[in-house]
Amino acid sequence: MKFKELITKFFNYVESNKIYLYNEFSLQFELSSYLRNELPGIRVELERNISYLGLDKKQFVKSEMDILISNIDLNNQIVIELKAPINQRNVRPVTVFDWIKDLRFLEQLKVQNIKGYSIFITDNQGYLRSKGTTKPLLRDFRQKYISGSYCKHIDSKNKNKSITLVNDYKFEWNELGENFYYFIIEA
Repeated sequence: MKFKELITKFFNYVESNKIYLYNEFSLQFELSSYLRNELPGIRVELERNISYLGLDKKQFVKSEMDILISNIDLNNQIVIELKAPINQRNVRPVTVFDWIKDLRFLEQLKVQNIKGYSIFITDNQGYLRSKGTTKPLLRDFRQKYISGSYCKHIDSKNKNKSITLVNDYKFEWNELGENFYYFIIEA
């Protein structure tokens, strides 16, 4: 079974067992517990610093991995990055920017021969579609296609931060129960 299919199987498990996901930590906890059961003998660790893998965190856009999956001798690793804007009234461009930062992080890890997956789950349909025009970041996200550079607009006292992706990413939303939507990207 491919790893992406295992993650999809997790979401089917969540739906059939009526597991309540209420924020990013609940997703991280439930997914890691599920993976430990499905992959006996494999390490599943949360919030690991990349220095644990012997990597220089100064060379990466971020230093913490949401979920690290590895065998005992760390020869094979998979990193899962999560974004779960759940129970948020407003669609936040900063959340999408942080997700793009996660993708760039996974691209950087891929250069180190580390596989990566990004999971985005939300109960806010505003992430899926909009009533009006939006800036490129949310527009592209709603069109299910991310490519190139994106800026994080912050207050005028600070400079804008930007992230540039090496690859292009297309994704499709999947329904989870009546209220949730998610997608999985292999970086």
